[in-house]
Amino acid sequence: MESASNTLGRAFGNYLLERELGQGGMGTVYLAKDNGLNRHVALKILRADLGEDPSFATKFLEEVEVTASLAHPNIIRVFTLGEQDGRLYLVMEHLDQPSLEDAMQTKGKISEKEVLEIGIGIASALQFAHEETGLIHRDIKPGNI
Repeated sequence: MESASNTLGRAFGNYLLERELGQGGMGTVYLAKDNGLNRHVALKILRADLGEDPSFATKFLEEVEVTASLAHPNIIRVFTLGEQDGRLYLVMEHLDQPSLEDAMQTKGKISEKEVLEIGIGIASALQFAHEETGLIHRDIKPGNI
């Protein structure tokens, strides 16, 4: 994928890339408009080299399928996955609210009560995912919460 400044406002399959939400080791997540359903989604486009590795692609597709089966209030829903222009992608629910990392930077100190509520929510989601599917989240951090 080109740099974010070159991709914003461009189409990626049935999606219009509007804003970069974040980057990680696997790829870039964009706020995108689903032109077919007229809604905003989080569109994760994986790095090109990852899609070229057949064992990674198979494992990724299996994990996404498992994740998509989870229905929990603290787990973002997966809508679909696919391949476009040789790139694997994942379409997820977009929550229009700040991540825990953003909230901590804006707000500063978080109260003990909020920490407890957030921690219980995280633990509940992780326990549910593990009990239902055996799935282990490999990237728990404030930016992903």
